[in-house]
Amino acid sequence: MNGARSLLLGLLLVTIVPLAWRAAAPPLARASPAASWPAPACVPVELRGVGVGCWEQGGEGGLRAGDVVDGRGRRVGRMAPARLEAWEAPVDLNRASIDELASLPGIGPGLAARIAGARPFDVVDDVVRVRGIGPKTLARIRGRLIVLPSTPSTR
Repeated sequence: MNGARSLLLGLLLVTIVPLAWRAAAPPLARASPAASWPAPACVPVELRGVGVGCWEQGGEGGLRAGDVVDGRGRRVGRMAPARLEAWEAPVDLNRASIDELASLPGIGPGLAARIAGARPFDVVDDVVRVRGIGPKTLARIRGRLIVLPSTPSTR
């Protein structure tokens, strides 16, 4: 009897929870780590409590790759650095935390702090002015770097 209850409960969770989530949550397409970002109309975001998926651009909210959203599609934070790394989500040189910068291949906390201290950057190539970032390091991390226009709060 106990096994039957567990099976019934499992079936209910497998069918009802996804339906309820789809009704309340913004559209997320299935995605997998190490996909090539950014896809033309896709931003990898984490739906809190559900997982990472592809947020279709053009929606409201101005989400960026690596954001965490709630069930209504509102930004509530950033993915953990390890998740940013696994998903190869782009990191904005002008806005990323030191932990986010440290998620880049070969960049530790000290170098990440130097990058943050050298802001603002106008283009990705400007990061070579940071001691410890040379052409080889830039080549290794270039695919994960972006530079969005800086705002007064990031200068």
